[in-house]
Amino acid sequence: MTIIEASTQTASLTLPAHVLRDLLTGALLAASRDTTMPVLSAVHLAWEVAPERGDNLDGALIATATDRYRMNEGRTQCAAPCAGEALVSRADVDALAKTLPRAGRIASLDADATMTLDGDALVVTVGGNIRRLELIEGDYPKVGELWPDPDKASPVAAVSLNPALVADIAKIPLGRKGLTYWRWTFFTGERGPKPVLAEPAPGSEHDRIAWRALVMPARLSN
Repeated sequence: MTIIEASTQTASLTLPAHVLRDLLTGALLAASRDTTMPVLSAVHLAWEVAPERGDNLDGALIATATDRYRMNEGRTQCAAPCAGEALVSRADVDALAKTLPRAGRIASLDADATMTLDGDALVVTVGGNIRRLELIEGDYPKVGELWPDPDKASPVAAVSLNPALVADIAKIPLGRKGLTYWRWTFFTGERGPKPVLAEPAPGSEHDRIAWRALVMPARLSN
């Protein structure tokens, strides 16, 4: 990540900096650590404009990451005057997230982050600081079609899950103190259990980010 001096940029998206931190931190948990697969060792960011007659905050920023064994997606409402997408390396996202204010701290109350696509880079501005994140080349997998319909859950006699992947779900920021809970929905097909859907349980949701995650069942030898 390269830190550059402040300059005039046209903001393509604006949201509270602490919300961006939570969004990046939660998505990053599912990004691959294998740098030989740069497209998967990254976080995919996409922003959608508001509907034609919608409020300007009806736009959305979606952060997605997957390492082929699990997938995390966070979606938050924001003002997005134009659509765009960016694929940023795991290392750059991690470094950026660590510089953003945490929720609940005084410094986070008035801090906004703006994100701008500038050629082959994503420029993130917070206060007087501007960071330029080089984009990863390559097409991100079309993972949107992998999300199951919770209403089509099916009974499963037993399923094996990697405990490390389950533990990472608990690390997704929900912005709440005390115990939080996740709801797990199971699906099965002709070849056995399908990826398990995890969503914050009612009362445990983040106040600004809609989270959902997929965890692949472990394949164990008989």
